[in-house]
Amino acid sequence: MTTDRSKQKVILCFSQVVSTPIYDAIVQIYSEMEIDLICVYFGSESNPVRNFAKSLSLQTFQYGTRSKLDIFRAFLKFMALCRSVSPEVVLCFGQTATLLSFVGSLLASSAKRVYFRQHTSSNKSGRVSRGAIYDAMSNLLADKVIVSNINTYDYMVNAEGLLPEKLAICQFGFDHKYFASPNEVSVSGLKNKYKLTEADFIVGVVSRISPMKGLEYTFRAYAEFLCSFPNSILMLANAMDASAFLLEPLTSMVPRENLRILDRETDMSTVYACMDVLIHVPISRTVESYGLVYVEAFLSGIPTIITLSGVANEIAIDHENCLIVDYENSEEIYEALVDLRTSAKLRERLGSTAAKAVEHLTLTEMQLQFKTLLSALLKA
Repeated sequence: MTTDRSKQKVILCFSQVVSTPIYDAIVQIYSEMEIDLICVYFGSESNPVRNFAKSLSLQTFQYGTRSKLDIFRAFLKFMALCRSVSPEVVLCFGQTATLLSFVGSLLASSAKRVYFRQHTSSNKSGRVSRGAIYDAMSNLLADKVIVSNINTYDYMVNAEGLLPEKLAICQFGFDHKYFASPNEVSVSGLKNKYKLTEADFIVGVVSRISPMKGLEYTFRAYAEFLCSFPNSILMLANAMDASAFLLEPLTSMVPRENLRILDRETDMSTVYACMDVLIHVPISRTVESYGLVYVEAFLSGIPTIITLSGVANEIAIDHENCLIVDYENSEEIYEALVDLRTSAKLRERLGSTAAKAVEHLTLTEMQLQFKTLLSALLKA
């Protein structure tokens, strides 16, 4: 391994992540700074993210995490890396990366420890849980915690007691053109793949299967909606890895011919373009830390039925750019669905104004915020 002794050293650590324009943009902007940047990846699922860093000719390391022995070895290797390069900052994305890197850097260097907090209350499944222990340890060891929006910032201050000066907000950014201008050939191909016709009214859901996402209320509302509008399809994306224990109670509410469960589709612009409306109804204000689906659907110009959670608290205005329903309320979801189904003008108006509500969330602005934060940490 070669490093430039004249440059400050920064280690980026990743785990439990998939390749997205967001992570790529962060790595890109840091690669352009006058620093010696090293990227470390814990687990094989981070391969696509690592490939982007390698395309920029950055130094990368990958450590296995399949077994407890792998994790221990990864910890030792990371600690040795820190002793070798003496980083000024260790910045982590993902829970495994945060814990291993924080403890390793604490024992082997004087680096500032920073992690990106990507959840709010989802780890609080009881008074004592592995997730809650992770949150407490990460907050204790961190010199700085990055959050993506005001919702998560407020939660960290009010629920977890972090001092405001320990937090930094770096808003997510998005490729607006990608969502606003989907590839027509790809859209046609996806519709053919899942046997969607022009006569179908497509109700979309993009969500992992979890009680916190409020999916049971969406399915109940759709089952009632189907009685009046049989030419409709419920399209469920991002649920391909769900256990039968969680999925079957939901799918049993809807006839199989009216349900489409998508495979692992990575071209989300195409997925959104197949929908007439989208429903996203988490069960509380804070259970969704950010909620990428809110912004992605808004950018795609889709009329949405939502509850206020995560970033929706900042961008959503009822009957102006979306329809807001109460938490855990299938009747309100049903009524909103009927309103959108019976009014093309309402669908068009909400979709048009939704895109304007998130036009400030650009990749360029996000890169500037992450760069400014790192520059401040290196100067401190």
